[in-house]
Amino acid sequence: MGEPGIDSIANYIEAAEMPATLLVPQCPADKSWGGPMLYVLKRMIESYTAKESVDENSVYIFGGSMGGTGVWSMLSEYPGLFAAAMPVAGNPSKSIAENVAQTPVYTVMGTADRIMSVTTASDFIDRLNALGDDTRMDVEDGWTHERTCIESYTTPRLPPPVSTSRSHAPPPVPPSPPST
Repeated sequence: MGEPGIDSIANYIEAAEMPATLLVPQCPADKSWGGPMLYVLKRMIESYTAKESVDENSVYIFGGSMGGTGVWSMLSEYPGLFAAAMPVAGNPSKSIAENVAQTPVYTVMGTADRIMSVTTASDFIDRLNALGDDTRMDVEDGWTHERTCIESYTTPRLPPPVSTSRSHAPPPVPPSPPST
């Protein structure tokens, strides 16, 4: 596919001979994975799962950097949509913990990342754990932002070692309506 993080996931799926389909949306250069783009992504997932007979309980979401922040945002905006998530080098600070806590999460951060904060992610994981979420967080010593995005999706970490059972978190906080 040409992007190291995505290639890691694709190569793992191929080597494991897993029946899987990857949807790999690329965010337009003038947008971010937030607001109306979350709704666009959700509609794309719904459309694909409806047309292709995909098990709705087996949809996973992965993303690194801005995509990692987008994963946190999708979990916040659409609680329970995904079986599990793996945001890496992403910022969860604008996410609603009570909503995210409905999905098992595995995140990876690097100590040499100058773009995303390990402390921000760690504090958010602590909030999720307090809510009973199934979480795992790895902090890799000396990993930069780019290295975290590329090397996090490795065989020992895929599929996410968090369970795929939905947690029994409190009812979700209603999502904000998409902006127009």
